[in-house]
Amino acid sequence: MKIGLLQLNSTVGDFAANCRKLVAGYDQARALGAEFIIAPELFLCGYPPRDLLLRADFIDANLAALAETAKSIGPIPLCVGYVAENSERPGRALRNSAAGIAGSGFTSPRTPGRESFGNN
Repeated sequence: MKIGLLQLNSTVGDFAANCRKLVAGYDQARALGAEFIIAPELFLCGYPPRDLLLRADFIDANLAALAETAKSIGPIPLCVGYVAENSERPGRALRNSAAGIAGSGFTSPRTPGRESFGNN
């Protein structure tokens, strides 16, 4: 299996530019024959988001960017990092997550031990 590792820099809070950059990187990796493509941690919102994680509009924009990105992804799977809400208790309100996107849909498996941001 040929894996495409995207070495991209995202801009914190610039969801539209991050999505465009991600889709361009995805398309390039796919053209080079990648069968699975991986983007950097928290790529859609930019890293590190720090106190922006306290803003509901930031989290909403991050989730909208994930849904918008999924529309541009073909059958080759993409793994991309984003901020997810954590409904499990006890635990923090947000978690550092990864979504698997392929064919305009996505899944986000639970990542044990990654409920919070920063150093634990």
